[in-house]
Amino acid sequence: MERIKLKYPDFVGKTATESDLTRLEKELKIKLPEWYIELYTTVPLIDAEFGIQEDEPDEDYDGVSYIIWGGVDDIIDESTKYEPGISALEDGFVFLASCSHGSGDPIYAKLNSK
Repeated sequence: MERIKLKYPDFVGKTATESDLTRLEKELKIKLPEWYIELYTTVPLIDAEFGIQEDEPDEDYDGVSYIIWGGVDDIIDESTKYEPGISALEDGFVFLASCSHGSGDPIYAKLNSK
């Protein structure tokens, strides 16, 4: 987190509360790993935007793709209301973030080893 703040001094994000994550477990009918709970309650990732160098820069495009890290309500919605989130959850994946370039493509992480 310190490295992020050094590189991006205007970095802003939010953390989740333990009760938020208890609600998340209940809504998704899963048990969250301790590392995930610690991540969401201690690192201000929620609603933060991150850039990933995906392509070589050119005249009109810096080659960076941006994602917005989702919060608890986003995770619940993506995992219970929409595909591919519903199917992803069945396979042990949980929504993390979405593309902020307008595509809205979701990004998931596998939380268990089913």
